[in-house]
Amino acid sequence: MTRAQLGTDKGMKQNRQIKYGATTILQGNIDRGASAMDLMYKMATEHRADIIIMAEPNRKKVTKENWIYDNNINVAIKVVNKAAKIVGHGRGEGFVWIETPVIVIYGCYIS
Repeated sequence: MTRAQLGTDKGMKQNRQIKYGATTILQGNIDRGASAMDLMYKMATEHRADIIIMAEPNRKKVTKENWIYDNNINVAIKVVNKAAKIVGHGRGEGFVWIETPVIVIYGCYIS
């Protein structure tokens, strides 16, 4: 974002540009449906989401595709944006997480 888009601050020079990044996350409960999972992925690409978090994903699709999922495959995370830098990830019973240089994102499943 440029300075003009953000507004001006009194202590900053007029020609200085400030860039802020944002991570877009799409989250939903898929109820194990393969077609619902495909639809959510399509929606994520259309809205330029960086990360998808799915509760109750389709187990077959998650294990065959590049997803990070919990021990019981009840919640999964996929990084859609290839430019997103992931520095860590992990999982346990009912949760999965990924770490970027600035934030840790958790997906949890409680039933």
